[in-house]
Amino acid sequence: MKIVLLLCCLLAAAFAKKSNIVPSAGEVELWAGTGDVSMDGPCASDAKAFAKDVGVGEGRVAAALTNRLLELKQGNAVGRKVGAKCQKELLDFKMDRSSAINKDVPLARACKDEVAKHCKDANDLVKPASVLTCLRESVDKLPATCRNEVFRTQRESVEDYRTDYNLYNACKGDVSLLCPNVEPGENREMECLGNARYSVSPTCSVELQRQEKETGADLRLSLKLFNKCQSDYQRYCKKVQPGNMRAQEGLEDHIEE
Repeated sequence: MKIVLLLCCLLAAAFAKKSNIVPSAGEVELWAGTGDVSMDGPCASDAKAFAKDVGVGEGRVAAALTNRLLELKQGNAVGRKVGAKCQKELLDFKMDRSSAINKDVPLARACKDEVAKHCKDANDLVKPASVLTCLRESVDKLPATCRNEVFRTQRESVEDYRTDYNLYNACKGDVSLLCPNVEPGENREMECLGNARYSVSPTCSVELQRQEKETGADLRLSLKLFNKCQSDYQRYCKKVQPGNMRAQEGLEDHIEE
């Protein structure tokens, strides 16, 4: 019996799909073998309901489920909700994906050339999430296709800090200690830590400052402010390249209006 189990494990490992799109970042195994939420797990029925026309793999089903959750949160959809167990599966997938660029296939494909230019010495197997960290630091140098994928990761981390590998691992202890009753999501944990700044650990403080710098530079990453200013943003700043506070400055130019 033990021999059979061992053979099964070896076969599973042999057939697990791996990703090495960015060779310098290190080869990794993809979540569920597809780089997407599992279709035979907690999200099976939700995927059939909300992602029936989406091909499985490379985060496509996860993106469809995320869009459904966003529509429900914004009040733009009615009817069936994404189940709690599926939401947990989706979170686990995103947390795992955040540790290595090659686990995030759309990001790896969009940014492969930029990694070679700006982040060739970063390796996620040596230091998890180091390639994405480097890309975020170089975001203004990136072409639109890569920059949009990097923005997606930033938006996810603002929606839930647990999907940001560095931020989560640096601050999860602080959140448990200082913000035990805060409802997860929508950057509430980070706002809580910001209000308790003088009690935050040094390692968490560094990551907290990094996220604040990112959200301050791009209006779209400041959830409350962007929601309040979205109509004005579309009116006055639609053609403004995001980042470096360009949108904020554009809105200030029209503040009397």
